Amino acid sequence: SIVLSTNGTTAVFVAMFSETNGIGILSADGSVTMLAGGRRAGFVDGRGEAAMFRNPADIAEGLDERIYVADRLNHAIRCVRRDGTVTTIAGRPWDEDEDGNYIEEPESIDGNLAIARFIEPSTIAVASDGTIVVGENEGCCVRQIRDGKVSTIWRGEGAVYGLLLDGDSLLYVAAGHRIRTVVLGTPAE
Repeated sequence: SIVLSTNGTTAVFVAMFSETNGIGILSADGSVTMLAGGRRAGFVDGRGEAAMFRNPADIAEGLDERIYVADRLNHAIRCVRRDGTVTTIAGRPWDEDEDGNYIEEPESIDGNLAIARFIEPSTIAVASDGTIVVGENEGCCVRQIRDGKVSTIWRGEGAVYGLLLDGDSLLYVAAGHRIRTVVLGTPAE
């Protein structure tokens, strides 16, 4: 995933997974400088290389100039400041056994940031009021993070692959083989 900075600079941020697992800055010459992560997969908040991601699937920039990350296989939403400091906003990895199987069945759990859980967040967008919108791949739903709480605003039958905000209240959702329209702030049916 690639996002162009909205603050008037020419910064281009790149979410890289597979072997890199980090957030980088793309230079005009095509080289990438790691901003955060990049050593190996894991779940660690910190600064620069000390931070760890596990398949950062999508990124979006907020008006606060922070980069918000859908950290897919950590089942978490992370925030990267311009100095490379990474913090977790909500979610955390589901416990796995030594074979990589989940010990408990993952589920989308709404609530305050400390208890909310995600299932493979795969896409992310940020509204101008700071509301973070997250599409879940395996959870087949769209969630919003607003006022310190996570809530489900749409459920479907297919994985969510893309989100596009039109203003601050209209959201287009690419899920399954369709495009849906969702109004932000409305509860899921």
